[in-house]
Amino acid sequence: MNLKMSNNREIVPLYSSEIIKICVRELASKISEDFKNSEIVLIGLLNSSAFFVSDLVREIESPVFADFISISSYGTPDNMSSSIKILRDISETIENKNVLLVDTIVETGLTLDFAIKHLKALKPAVLKTCVLIDSRASRLVDVTIDYFGLISLETGLAGYGLDIDSNFRNIPYVFQSDFSNNIF
Repeated sequence: MNLKMSNNREIVPLYSSEIIKICVRELASKISEDFKNSEIVLIGLLNSSAFFVSDLVREIESPVFADFISISSYGTPDNMSSSIKILRDISETIENKNVLLVDTIVETGLTLDFAIKHLKALKPAVLKTCVLIDSRASRLVDVTIDYFGLISLETGLAGYGLDIDSNFRNIPYVFQSDFSNNIF
């Protein structure tokens, strides 16, 4: 079932909930294999990762401790890196632990790069990254993504935790917004 916007325009999935479920299972299988029943401290980047983290931890076969970090990265396109800051840090120590940093999407790479540097300073034994969508259209920083489900060249994605002005996170699939037609 497709939803409709307030202007009665239909929201059409770019990645259906079925495709997302398959990707989550495949990612969890790779992660479980790589960590081979070792405990994982899974750290989700809030707010977008909440849905993805929830689905992913249920599929990972290794023991998982879930935590979250909230990083603000909004600013002007010419000065994004100077506006990145931690709003909520992780609550547990990760020194000498296996850490998996998770986000639903990586776009510019600035937030993920900032989070990686921050977490590396806390001296984990292993630090790997996992994203559902590797969106390369607006990449500004080269970041290592150890696990990814989908590659997208699209911009303006929303749904499944991704938002447009704090809306549409609860839609169970990912769709592309159409800013050129002023839908939102």
